[in-house]
Amino acid sequence: MTMMLAPDLLDRRALAQLALIDPNGQPFEGGVEIANDDLRTVNKTGGRIALLGAPGFAAYTAAFAQVPGAPATGSKSIAIDLNPASRAVMPRRITLKLPRSADPAQADTAESIFRPVIVVFSASPRTAMQPGACILRASVRRASDGAMVENAVVRARSADGKHTAWALTDPAGEAALVFPALPVSFAGAGGTPSPAIACAVVVHADPASARFANPETLAGARAAAAARRTGHVDPDALMAAHPADFAGAQTVSIAASSQPAVTLNWTAP
Repeated sequence: MTMMLAPDLLDRRALAQLALIDPNGQPFEGGVEIANDDLRTVNKTGGRIALLGAPGFAAYTAAFAQVPGAPATGSKSIAIDLNPASRAVMPRRITLKLPRSADPAQADTAESIFRPVIVVFSASPRTAMQPGACILRASVRRASDGAMVENAVVRARSADGKHTAWALTDPAGEAALVFPALPVSFAGAGGTPSPAIACAVVVHADPASARFANPETLAGARAAAAARRTGHVDPDALMAAHPADFAGAQTVSIAASSQPAVTLNWTAP
C-alpha cells in the first residue's frame, strides 16, 4: 500500500510526498504557494506536502486496492513551481518523475512512494546568519560584459571535502551559500589549528534560463522576479546537467561566524 500520509486518505493512492528543507538543513516550516492549479495537495506538518492528484492521474489515484499497471513507473514528468512566503529563501522549480514505485521491495530506493522527495530551498541574499554558520556571498557576472547573472547556481566545497554548499543567484547576480555548522578550527599546516579553511567555488548557468541585468535595468529585473510565480529554475536539474568540477576553481577562505565574499565570472558556452 502507498498510503502512509494520513488516515483520512485511505481511499486514495497518493502520488508523492515532498519534504521541504531550508538552507540550514532543517524542515522548512514557512508557507509555500504551489503555482499549479491542476495539482491537488495537502500541507502536512514538518515541512511536508502530500501530492494527491495531477493531470492524467485520476484513474491511477482512484485505484487503491491494486497498483495500476499504467502509467509506467517514472514515465511522466510533472513540473512544480514553489513560491515560499519567506524572502530568506529563493523560489524554485522541482521536476517529479511519476508515478513513484509502489513496490514494497523497493521501499529504500529514491524512486519509492514510501520515501519523501527531498526539496532543498536555496538561501536568498536576504538570509540571516545563524550562530556558528558561515554565509559565503558570491557575485556572478557575465565575463563578456560584466552583466549580473540571474538563475546561476554557485557551488562550493571545502579543501578537506567535508563541507559543501550551493545557492541560486538573484536578479543582481548575488547568491548566499550557507554552511550551517562549521567547526571552530581546522587542521592547518603541520597540524596547527586554523579558524579558516580554503574553499573552492564554481558557477554554472543554462543560457536558456539565465537572465541578465545591468545597473540601469536592475530595478525592472527585481520587480519582474518578485512578480514571477512560474518558470523558476530547477536547481537539481541544473546541477545534474553541470557536474561540479572544482579543479581550477576560484578559492576563498571560510570560517564559522563569517561572511566572506567572492566575485565569479561566468562564460557562456
